[in-house]
Amino acid sequence: MSPSPSRYDAFISYSHAKDRALAIALQGVIQTLGKPWYRRRSLRVFRDEGSLSSNPALWPSIEEALANSGHFILLACPEAAASEWVCREVEWWRKNRDASAILLALTEGELTWDAYAQDFKPDSWPALPAPLKGAFKDEPYWTDFRDWRDPSREAKPDRRFVAAAAGLVSAINGVPKDDLISEELRRQRRTIAIVSSVAALLALLVVAASTAALLAVRAQRVAQAETESAKNTLELASGTAGNLLDNLDQKYRDSSSGPSGQIISDINEQVRMLYKQLKGASSDFSFDDQMREAAVIGSRGEALKDKDPKLANQYAVQAKDLFQGMLIGHPKNYDIELQLVSSYRLIALIEDSQRDKQSELDFKRENTAAIQLDEDHPGAASSKILLYKSYEDIAKSSSDPNIDRLSMYNKALSIVAEISYFEPANLDYKAELVRFNEIVGRLYKDRSNYNQSMSHYKTAMDVLNKEEETKPGPDNKILEYRRADIYEDIGDLHAAQTDFPAARISYETAFEIYNRFSQKDNIGDLVEKRYAESRLGDFAIAEKNYGLAKQHYDQALAIAKQAVEMAPNVYRQRDLIASLQNVGDVCAENKDDNEALNSYQAALKAKISLSDTQLAIYWLPDLPKTYERVGDAQLRLGAATEALKSFQAALEAAQKWADINRETRDAQNNVGFAYSRVAKAYQTLGANPQARAALESARAIFAKLVEAHPDDALAKRNLDDTTKKISELSP
Repeated sequence: MSPSPSRYDAFISYSHAKDRALAIALQGVIQTLGKPWYRRRSLRVFRDEGSLSSNPALWPSIEEALANSGHFILLACPEAAASEWVCREVEWWRKNRDASAILLALTEGELTWDAYAQDFKPDSWPALPAPLKGAFKDEPYWTDFRDWRDPSREAKPDRRFVAAAAGLVSAINGVPKDDLISEELRRQRRTIAIVSSVAALLALLVVAASTAALLAVRAQRVAQAETESAKNTLELASGTAGNLLDNLDQKYRDSSSGPSGQIISDINEQVRMLYKQLKGASSDFSFDDQMREAAVIGSRGEALKDKDPKLANQYAVQAKDLFQGMLIGHPKNYDIELQLVSSYRLIALIEDSQRDKQSELDFKRENTAAIQLDEDHPGAASSKILLYKSYEDIAKSSSDPNIDRLSMYNKALSIVAEISYFEPANLDYKAELVRFNEIVGRLYKDRSNYNQSMSHYKTAMDVLNKEEETKPGPDNKILEYRRADIYEDIGDLHAAQTDFPAARISYETAFEIYNRFSQKDNIGDLVEKRYAESRLGDFAIAEKNYGLAKQHYDQALAIAKQAVEMAPNVYRQRDLIASLQNVGDVCAENKDDNEALNSYQAALKAKISLSDTQLAIYWLPDLPKTYERVGDAQLRLGAATEALKSFQAALEAAQKWADINRETRDAQNNVGFAYSRVAKAYQTLGANPQARAALESARAIFAKLVEAHPDDALAKRNLDDTTKKISELSP
């Protein structure tokens, strides 16, 4: 269903009984935030004043408004979730429009996204209508309005309220939230890059008008001719500006999918021509003019980074160059340095999204500029935030072996700890403190620095415990799941030290948390429980307790099957494959080869069915091993002919992966292993010449690896073993 030309930017769906006052206030702020002087409103928002429950005949008009709206804003709360008509509005939107255009404004309850399950966690659903289940592939935009919910009085849109509403406006029109509410830039940016250009033009016109008026006053003291010249200049500027505004308005109306790069380029050229007309040959700009010009250009880059990365990068570089130039004349200026860091980060993020290696250098430049900003303005919170983000950007993006990721994350952690110390009530910084302690703890574990690793995990747990003191109650599922994550980290740490009993205790604690809070119909809960059961099985295997391992793996398999039935996507299929292979492995250890073969064949069938998906590259490397597991089980059961076919399929799969990754030693080693398995099957069948040929092929691969990598102990051992097998093989 296509929207009509006179469309609404957003439709507000809400509980009339509980959220009417808040909906009115929110509608007012959204419609006026960033509004130019020449418009009645910035955005058009539909909010139904009537009650469908008392007058169902209103539904056709509601349906028409939905059809003519670009976004759907839901004031989420238990009352709205229970409302028949709110659910009907949500159902209409899901059936006829894109769920990515749904924005959530939480007025009561909790919202927690489960990235692994690709849905909201169970504690969120009391506030969300049932038709939203499974609606989102990624976390939708949502913002918190719980502090202003009071149906007994009119909502007061204070500064924090406006900031929260700005998030919704940003999601609707694509303008960054910070730009909408920035006091430093002295204006609110437009809904899209075209309107940003109009704002810059209007600002230039104000300067021109003031200049012309001043010239007129001065000219009166000199000569009437000078006055007439000034008036003519102003009339020329006004006429050109009027034509340009009409032109922009027409282009914007004709651009149904947002501004194109060409439209924005046209606007830039027209603005430059107008400015030349206003100031003649002069290129002088005041400081405010320069800041405005650079900021507008930077905002265009931000707005276009997803639509046209190449053009966006050009704008970001242009803005960066302007800020750098301004810094020469205004050293240590906070606003300029702040914008310069943001420009470097935008450039690097655009390059990184295009897999451009230049991004690594620009992330370093971002970090250098952020360090300078913090040194020049050590008390500014924004400086600290940009600095810790710049350290994380380097740690996440760099492939330079000289870059110490642990050092970068430690620096980021130190800054976050400092910010959190001075803002103890800010829960966002507490969440960051937990996150960075977990990351640093894992990195220390990878370096076998187990004491430091445990120290950071305990710090993360202490932060959660203190937060629970401010949010008491056994039903605080969000905090409890974060705690379960840390118990799993601690369990992995114990396992790395081969202390499997301690590892098992940590994972059992985590599993108990999942059991206490999980819901049968929640995918995210099932995923967490399956993983914990699988790890408990791993620890039992390490302790050679195969009976206990089988119990855990069987339970994990049952959970994986349930998850696939509920959400048959590639991620749940991946979990199912892993559980099937685990069951097969433990059955092989228990000498139950029939059940092992059945499990391996089921895993193989599932893997083959996924081989044509876009994510196949993640399990293609493991496909030969699954064929080999099947072949080994068949050999143990005396089915050598079938085993040979399985090993040959493993060889074909290994060769295919090696062709894709010619420089990867593991891929080449796997081809050698596959040839050895083929030789084993031929030898079992008494076909020694074919077995020898296969072993010779394996030896050639291992010899080539040893020649290219003399320090590769694995390849050398494989070469020696294969040479020995050939010598022992009878003619």
